[in-house]
Parts: sequence; C-alpha cells; structure tokens
Amino acid sequence: MKKITEIQDIKTFRIIQAIVLVLAIYILIIKWGNPFGVFFIIGISWLLSLLLPYEYRGGYNKAQKNVFLKNVSPLTENLISDGLIALVVIILYFLNK
Repeated sequence: MKKITEIQDIKTFRIIQAIVLVLAIYILIIKWGNPFGVFFIIGISWLLSLLLPYEYRGGYNKAQKNVFLKNVSPLTENLISDGLIALVVIILYFLNK
C-alpha cells in the first residue's frame, strides 16, 4: 500500500485511528468483558500506522513531528492525544457502570 504523506490526510488518519481504538476498547472491554481482544485491536492499529511516515506515527522519540499542535513539543502532543483517548475510555467506563 502507498504511504500517506499529506499532512491533512495524516491528521484524518490519526483521528480515525483514535476513534476506532476508543470504540474497540469500549466494545471489547466494557460491553463484552473481553480485555484480551484489545491487544488484537492495538496490533491492527500499529500495523495500519505503518502507512504513515516514521515522523508522524505518534511514538515517543525525538524524531517525531507535530501533527495537531504547533506550539508544543511532539512528545507533549503525543502525551496529550494519548491522555485524551484514555480520558474518553474512562468516562465511557463510568457512564456504563
């Protein structure tokens, strides 16, 4: 498959990837009670992220570049995006309890 190189396409891909990850965690853990299925979803998400250039995959190393926020370091941006995903999952968990 062809790599995604346009910054707008990278933004869209990262947003869709986060939404799919949140929905998968919600369905597999909260609704079905199957925590091991999340590892499958994380693996698929990681494989799909190989379509992105290395600098935009969202990892925690110094070679990363910003996708969404321009005034912070790339590591801070990744921490914020992962924190938002975790916050949404926690909110969904407590709403379903």
